[in-house]
Amino acid sequence: MKLAPKPQHQNVTKVDYLTVTFCPAEIQRLKTMAKWHVSTGEYNHYREAYNALICAEIFDENGTDDFDIVTETKRTTDRFFTDESEKAYNDLFDNNKRYPNNMPYDEKIALCKVVVKKTQKYKVLDSLIEGELQHFLTLLNTVVATKADRMNADEQPWTIRQNTGGMFTYDHSATLYRHGVNSGIVAWGANNAGCMVSFSGTGCKGLDLTLLHKMLSKMPHAKITRLDIAYDDYQGEIPVDEYLRQYEMGNFALTNQMPNWSYICGGTYVSLSKEQQTEFKKKHGWQKKYDLVPNAGSTLYVGSRSNGKMFRAYEKGRQMECETNPNWVRAELELRATDRTIPLDALINTDAVFAAAYPALAFVSEKRLVIETTKRKKMDSRLVDIRIQLEATEQRLFKYHKLAYGKCVNYMKQALQLSDSEIVKQLTKGLAVDDMPTKIRQTFVLPPNFNQTENIPCH
Repeated sequence: MKLAPKPQHQNVTKVDYLTVTFCPAEIQRLKTMAKWHVSTGEYNHYREAYNALICAEIFDENGTDDFDIVTETKRTTDRFFTDESEKAYNDLFDNNKRYPNNMPYDEKIALCKVVVKKTQKYKVLDSLIEGELQHFLTLLNTVVATKADRMNADEQPWTIRQNTGGMFTYDHSATLYRHGVNSGIVAWGANNAGCMVSFSGTGCKGLDLTLLHKMLSKMPHAKITRLDIAYDDYQGEIPVDEYLRQYEMGNFALTNQMPNWSYICGGTYVSLSKEQQTEFKKKHGWQKKYDLVPNAGSTLYVGSRSNGKMFRAYEKGRQMECETNPNWVRAELELRATDRTIPLDALINTDAVFAAAYPALAFVSEKRLVIETTKRKKMDSRLVDIRIQLEATEQRLFKYHKLAYGKCVNYMKQALQLSDSEIVKQLTKGLAVDDMPTKIRQTFVLPPNFNQTENIPCH
């Protein structure tokens, strides 16, 4: 079946899910400064550098700040340091000091977040983000909402209801409603450097994408982090099996490597009549009493969410039990901002994005809007990357080795009364100097032309 491009003057595809993030200019500057501090090696992690900048005077990395902490032993509004918070403060801001080596990484991060949230600067930045979010919602109601949604001037189509907790590591979250119907989510927080708004399929129906594109274009730090584009084939001209055949022909490959795939089919288990059993035995030579009927629909997945690009096609008519369009097939392209930047123009050129995603989807439009992937930085290309990878590997190894061997070591120390040096001697007996975990050794594999005069940072 040859899939010829369909010429059209307007998009035949639609946005079925959209996630947008944005932040005030002050937050963006802190994010940029934090990345710079990490690149110079001044801090080991972006989160550590960012938290330090939040606690410091805004835009003054050498500034100081007080903490407003009330302890169980002293209930007062006076500004003072507790021993724990003062230690965390020094560890954050004094470049000559670091977190104590014996403190587990998870505890470091937890303590760090507690310290940050106690600062006045955090509260100021949080207020800035909430103001930006409120402005976004105002424009959503007055500008971006479709004309049909804005016909009643006395009713705001978009409202939010704040939740008790956060979401997706954001400190605060709320449910987004369109005319009282759950249509998305909102999350924000200074410690997460901005806010996020996600529109579900119901929410996307209430957006004028052209006006939304104009609004986001005027916001200097707005970006799309997820975009789902759907093509509805109500007559089922291209069945799911045809997309599977296109995959087998190699029409879902943009490089020499084919993406992964998954095909799911469901239905009912029925018994065959005696006539059907006889007919089957004549044709195949063996008895069959039951049959699998794929009447619940089938779904094809190509690609992976973790890679930021996934295609799926499924029989939506069967899923919805639609009597008017029983052969309805929906094809969806899901894009995430993983190793790629989704341009704002994708909102108004959904057909071009859909058609450019895979050769098998070229039939939708003659236009193309290719979203290129950015090459990932090699872990061994920069010293800072080696340090980050090494620490992540160490954390994982320490965690699982503690679970596996912690009790044994504790037995050697408490019951056998062995000293620390004796325990180490017993456990490392017979090992060579370079006998280390494979993951650690792989971290230090350097390319032949790597500058050997560079010193690899260590802990």
